[in-house]
Amino acid sequence: MTSSTFVWIALIFAAICLWQMLAGLAKMRRAKADPRAPEAPILRRFGQIQAIAGGAMLLLNILFNLPLLRLIAS
Repeated sequence: MTSSTFVWIALIFAAICLWQMLAGLAKMRRAKADPRAPEAPILRRFGQIQAIAGGAMLLLNILFNLPLLRLIAS
């Protein structure tokens, strides 16, 4: 695997993590817009889980891949 391939994989994974985090925040916003809907508590809870998981994956991606990317660049 070349260094540019690794960089693209890291960027794509970061984009997927960010997308998951934003999707979770959108679910929470939808639940807040209509709190009396029967699915609102489930949307709020699943949105929180999805946003936290996406943010954690993004943070771990940055923490683990940034040193590797610096090593490749040098």
